[in-house]
Amino acid sequence: MSNNVGQTLYAYERQALLSKIVDQVYALKFHSKNLYDILTALSEAETLATKCEQMAITADDTEFEQVCRDLPQVLEDARASLLREDSSSRNQLEVARKIEAAVPLVMRDPTAYARSQIVHRYSVIHENENEHGIDSVDVLESEDVPEGKGAPANK
Repeated sequence: MSNNVGQTLYAYERQALLSKIVDQVYALKFHSKNLYDILTALSEAETLATKCEQMAITADDTEFEQVCRDLPQVLEDARASLLREDSSSRNQLEVARKIEAAVPLVMRDPTAYARSQIVHRYSVIHENENEHGIDSVDVLESEDVPEGKGAPANK
């Protein structure tokens, strides 16, 4: 049981990191007006992405590692692109769009991802229980509820 709690907490922790990266990307797209702010946001996002990748490797979580693996390089390329080209608003938006396109959907909605992981883990546990003959849900037999009547009333 404590192992499941630990896994759930780990899922939330990594999703919080991913959420911070996405916040940095959206800050680039919608709020940043000057090159210094954009480079600062990129630097923070790179640091967080590297931390996420290390977390994934440490926990031997290949799915999470795959989500994080390419992001530091994408952010580094974006930084180089901004430094090479002019810092016009159009260029900044284009760079932000490229970064956003590289961010997997799982990172754009970390809460939904964490929820899906919990549901997946529950279904695996549920399948294992059923394989061992443990019923976790009592199913009403069809004759217990008259057709079209709903549940029998308590008298």
